[in-house]
Amino acid sequence: MKILWVDDDPMRMDEWMEDLRQHGHTVLDAYNPDEALDHLKTHGKEIQKAVIDIMLPTGETYADVDTDSGMRTGYLLANRSE
Repeated sequence: MKILWVDDDPMRMDEWMEDLRQHGHTVLDAYNPDEALDHLKTHGKEIQKAVIDIMLPTGETYADVDTDSGMRTGYLLANRSE
């Protein structure tokens, strides 16, 4: 299974991703919404699951005002349709 993991905390992310990889999954990592959207453009049809941190830095994709200063960035990313 190909999984997209989006989180700005690499320590928490790395531990879980390693466990998933040991169980045979392919895991793509993204540390902000811009990287996540790049993965979706490149691998969108292959990604079967996504783990998305709700509170993320806004990156270049979203403005602070749109995300309530980063509090809703992951929510907006999860609900983005393209």
